[in-house]
Amino acid sequence: MRNSRGKILSLIFAVFMCGCLPLHANAQTDLEKQAEQVIYLTNLQRISAGLPPYQTAPSLKKIAFERSAELTSSFSHIRPDGSECWTIFDNTDIQWTSTGENIAYESFGTAENVMSVWMKSTNHRGNILSEDYNYIGVGVTPNSKGVYYWTQLFLYTDPLEGSYIPEDTSSKNSSLTGDIDKNGLVNALDATIILIDSAQSAVGGDSYLTAEQVASCDFDENGVCNSADASYILQYASYAGAGNSAPVAEWFASMNK
Repeated sequence: MRNSRGKILSLIFAVFMCGCLPLHANAQTDLEKQAEQVIYLTNLQRISAGLPPYQTAPSLKKIAFERSAELTSSFSHIRPDGSECWTIFDNTDIQWTSTGENIAYESFGTAENVMSVWMKSTNHRGNILSEDYNYIGVGVTPNSKGVYYWTQLFLYTDPLEGSYIPEDTSSKNSSLTGDIDKNGLVNALDATIILIDSAQSAVGGDSYLTAEQVASCDFDENGVCNSADASYILQYASYAGAGNSAPVAEWFASMNK
């Protein structure tokens, strides 16, 4: 849609039939890292296209998360109170000359996934690679069913306080979760799944683990999940059972310093 105050491009209905929450994805800090990663990946696309990277600021993060929370009850460029989406800026000191919004919902809750969705859409890709904006804010909010609602807010404005360009927030093992069955837990059941699959492969059978599952349990990065990886999962389960809460990737990195 268009408005004399700015441009709002069409929304996207991106649903993936997974219905599962990645480990620790309900933590606000993890959501904020994924939102920052979206900006980083957006800027990679812009740099590849010969465009300057978008800047962001804490004030934009706050507003983008507010919009994502609204999307959980009304997935539309129209806000729950019936006003246009750009009115999210009305009660702020931010002055803009053009603005746009990308929204999406999906079930994986990762920056890479939602960016793939947006880049496959002509209109959403147009916002990402637009020359009409110089700032971006990104927010993500899960609903009670584990569906993630994403917002990219674009605008052209004068320099904002605290402006910065996000760096890559993903770790080398960002996909390492240990949660093979995607139930939000890392326990003996995940290790058992690996051992059964490994035993089947040992007698000439095919592995039934998906590429995503392998990435989530391939601690030694040899391309397969086997008893060694199952052992790490059991070690982490013991660690978490003692009341610790570090994500698997962070725990494993600390084990190998």
